[in-house]
Amino acid sequence: MKHQTQHLNPVLPPPSRHQNPALVVARNSTIATLAFLFASVALIQYVDIAVVTYFSQMEYTLWHEGLRILALYINPYTIFIATAGIIGLQIMTLRRNKKRIETDRTVILLSAVLVSLIFTTLLKFSLGRARPEIWFGEGYTGFFGFQTGRSFHSLPSGHATAVTAMCIAVFQLRHETAYRLLALTLTLLILSSRLFLGEHFPADVLAGIWLGSIVMYWAQLFAHLAKDRL
Repeated sequence: MKHQTQHLNPVLPPPSRHQNPALVVARNSTIATLAFLFASVALIQYVDIAVVTYFSQMEYTLWHEGLRILALYINPYTIFIATAGIIGLQIMTLRRNKKRIETDRTVILLSAVLVSLIFTTLLKFSLGRARPEIWFGEGYTGFFGFQTGRSFHSLPSGHATAVTAMCIAVFQLRHETAYRLLALTLTLLILSSRLFLGEHFPADVLAGIWLGSIVMYWAQLFAHLAKDRL
């Protein structure tokens, strides 16, 4: 008998055991995407400028410096390299590992973290949203597609995508409370750093959370299907 999909994703609801899991994941992903688009439009129209202006007026403190250092080392590039390294080790030990199913699941979920970062890069380049620094320096904001400059790669936030995807992967692969608390704490700190440091608008951070969650939700389905084939 095939096992039902185990729901460990803290963001999106689980597939029903009485329905086709792929259809349920597609439906839930569509609902989450529509909600994200509605919230993003509201943030861009009414909230983004006010929030970045508020944070820009704050005095630079040790808190800001701590967030800057944390975000310097926990970023999309380091997460990409670390995740790729772990996947490589998992693949090398795949044939010798007695827990073949769990190893395959780990590879799939961690590969999804890499996929989410690739999607982030493509969206950044395609959308070309100006960062807050453009608003403060040049007095304008908006979307200017297919820009190569970093100043126009604001949405989605790469940090937000990376830490959200990694946090969900930790929740799915590790059951220890300490690991989950550490992952959640680091995620919240990195997300807040994007606003405190004036690197992103709120909509950019929300976009990263959405993208990381959606990719990992589909990865959960693929891991389930791979498990059934073994």
